Amino acid sequence: MGRIVIWIIGLALLSIVYVAAIHFKADEIEYDLNDRSNLALVKNNISWADVAINGRDAVIKGLAPDLASIESAKTAIQSVWGIRIVECQCQVSNKTSDDISDQTSLKPTRSKEQKTALSGAQDKSADKPVPNTETLTTVDMNKENTTETNNDIAQCQDNIDDLLGKRTIEFDTGSSTISDESIPLLKELVAIIRNCPDKRIKIAGHTDNVGTAEKNITLSLDRAEAVTRYFTKNGIPANRLKAVGYGDSSPLVSNDTEEGRKRNRRIEFHITP
Repeated sequence: MGRIVIWIIGLALLSIVYVAAIHFKADEIEYDLNDRSNLALVKNNISWADVAINGRDAVIKGLAPDLASIESAKTAIQSVWGIRIVECQCQVSNKTSDDISDQTSLKPTRSKEQKTALSGAQDKSADKPVPNTETLTTVDMNKENTTETNNDIAQCQDNIDDLLGKRTIEFDTGSSTISDESIPLLKELVAIIRNCPDKRIKIAGHTDNVGTAEKNITLSLDRAEAVTRYFTKNGIPANRLKAVGYGDSSPLVSNDTEEGRKRNRRIEFHITP
């Protein structure tokens, strides 16, 4: 009898260790996929998108410039080894009915019902969508809610872009210390973000091409995190902010001149739902 009890206790403990090991390994896999997915976005110069990993599935969010940019982001994430499904919860800038919500796809197939929805007709006899690949792309037909959400995001993004079109957040040379001259600009940005409640903001750091790529990635991330810290100290919830660094991978202009390098050293803000 005593041996049976010992065996039962041993099996129970072994089961607990096994489950804990699986859970730890799953977290490790998610972290790895998240790092490699974000790196894929960086390599493809996709700064508007944000990606979250759940198991082996990826969810892309962000305000895309156009539909082609969404396809580019999906393709980049799909190329990451280990990713199973890519879901895109993206919105298109200045669109009112392009709230894309899909279960991964590089080449989605639309059914009769989807084509009817896209053309604005109302064909109740259309077949239900049946994908012939792993992917299905659908369009949210709740026009009122979609329009309101898109307009809110687009307005917040426009307000920030207008402000940064005139001025730039400056840092001390080669460091992540925000210059005193940029504090008034940051205060204005805080005011704008406060008027965009419940919206998440990706703060993206960019550098010129002076120095190694590795150092530029680190510097750009440190600067983005410095801006994030300023925002949290001034009342913006940390769970609404995400700092990323792209180094010199996404220049606006050529780095051949000092003026060009100055333009490429920047902080960008991308609003997501």
